[in-house]
Amino acid sequence: MTAEETETKSTEATAEKTPAGGPGADSVPGTAGMPGADSVPGTAGGPETPGLPEECRGLRRIGMEDPRIRVLGRTVSSRKPLHLYWTGSGIRLRAAASELWVEVAASFHQYEQWLTVVIDGAVISRQMLRRGRQWICLFRNADPGKPKTVQLVKDVQPMEQDVESRLEIHAVYTDGELLALPDPACRLEFVGDSVTSGEGGIGARCEMEWISEWFSATRNYAWLTAAALGADYQVISQSGWGVVCAWDNNPHGRVPDLYRKVCRLAGSVSDLAAGADADWDFRLFRPDAVVVNLGANDANAFSQPPFTDPVTGAQFQMQSRHDGTPEPDDLQRFEDAYLAFLGTVRECNPQAEILACQGIFGDLLTPRVQSAVRRFQEKTGDSRVHFLHLSEIRKEDIGAREHPGIRAHRRMASEIAAFLKTLPAFAGIPVQNPADGADSQL
Repeated sequence: MTAEETETKSTEATAEKTPAGGPGADSVPGTAGMPGADSVPGTAGGPETPGLPEECRGLRRIGMEDPRIRVLGRTVSSRKPLHLYWTGSGIRLRAAASELWVEVAASFHQYEQWLTVVIDGAVISRQMLRRGRQWICLFRNADPGKPKTVQLVKDVQPMEQDVESRLEIHAVYTDGELLALPDPACRLEFVGDSVTSGEGGIGARCEMEWISEWFSATRNYAWLTAAALGADYQVISQSGWGVVCAWDNNPHGRVPDLYRKVCRLAGSVSDLAAGADADWDFRLFRPDAVVVNLGANDANAFSQPPFTDPVTGAQFQMQSRHDGTPEPDDLQRFEDAYLAFLGTVRECNPQAEILACQGIFGDLLTPRVQSAVRRFQEKTGDSRVHFLHLSEIRKEDIGAREHPGIRAHRRMASEIAAFLKTLPAFAGIPVQNPADGADSQL
């Protein structure tokens, strides 16, 4: 476990004032006129941002619209500020500097935001964010002649239960300059449930509270698969949700209903005003492969009582027979819904390989996912839709909240990366073992 090297200062101030001179004033060396490179408020005769730490007042402020800052994860078009919604979303940049800070703003009622700092591929710190504006030192006293690749990663999924939940990145501050990032080897998208959200990926096995602390984006098969393949990636996932219904038979908990939107689960006034409920522009991120890892909650629903809609009173249930086996009609309902979702994913991503995964929590629905994939192939002639059986979780690999721990996530990542490598589109990409560097994983 690495020691915390992050220094945080926070304020409840939420107003951001425009620096004197506007974009380009006192810009980062070599970037005069580039969007987003501004002087720090208060250093060039402009107004001071409330709560700005003394340490940042001699540094240059660079906004999120700067093209050298790569945005990861689905978000709205405006980067003033940058809204982060999904697990694993954040920014990546490369800095030649001795000092680098980031300015963020967080809000929540119950489920706080968590942010992980990754430098040159190693997890350096992970912290709970307080409410309000905060400035976080990412590194200090570094050798500016040795550029560092820095990534900020949102650990927590969108919490639909908390309408005040919000995380924004406003700017970075540095005494050096930002450099262009190399292109990724490939791009991946992961669609799933709590496993893909990293629920239980961090924390002792005994931890069972439903709190955001036990979510991790980096102790997560999506992160590990992307790292193994040198990929940029994005996640669309929600704990408890499924293809037909949620774990408790709630028919409103359907991940396919989220897929075409930026983030329909975001409920804060700021996020909604920014356009979180708008249609996602699939041209903005073209994955080479979409990994679908859904079905565990649909399987669980067969053992749950009916869900009663609190508004209409209507009931819904994936039913089981007296001997405990699922009703065939409801199995068929799941298969048909999965087949339809494969069609949605293909329509939105005509260029991608599609990988349907099943098995981490057993094989109740595995034959139905296999059948859905086979039917889709036969119906469309599409040979780029595949099924992958994942190894069932072992008792010793269970983490917090009875969910997969880091060893289970590493195994999933190894199996997915190995399968993708068998496809022509990934043949030339070198693979790093997802277990490499595991000691640096917080």
